Amino acid sequence: MGRHPCHPDHQTRSGGGFEEIGTAAGREFIDRSPPRGKRCEYRVRSQGEFPPNSGNYYYSGYSNTVQVEIPFCNAPKLLSVRCPTSDSVRIVWQDNSKIEWKGEIWTTYPPPLLLPLRGRRGGGESFDLTAIKSLIPLSLRLDFSIELEVV
Repeated sequence: MGRHPCHPDHQTRSGGGFEEIGTAAGREFIDRSPPRGKRCEYRVRSQGEFPPNSGNYYYSGYSNTVQVEIPFCNAPKLLSVRCPTSDSVRIVWQDNSKIEWKGEIWTTYPPPLLLPLRGRRGGGESFDLTAIKSLIPLSLRLDFSIELEVV
């Protein structure tokens, strides 16, 4: 017996029914646009086809529901970018979120450079780039997102 696709659904507490949000081939699914700042419920069901390749699909019943509240991830405020030496850049920002975060620093100087960041509230709010003389002048963009794991 082969694996069957799963169909995760979610529902917010603000009312309304469940809404299908995608199809997962395995046992995991990443919701790329969860409702922020609201309590949300998730459930899944599987889909089968019998006989195989017949186009006759059936669905299982739904799983139990799991509740999660997805917090907002506020954008950081870029405070300063300085060149303390001729071959380094120091970037300092204010962390405006109240959760663990991951982020990225992007440069727009060709070729674009992506520097992944991880941290916690109250720490990791600066970054030093050294030996990048070739990137000066550069422009920067900070992108932050949250990472939640529902167990």
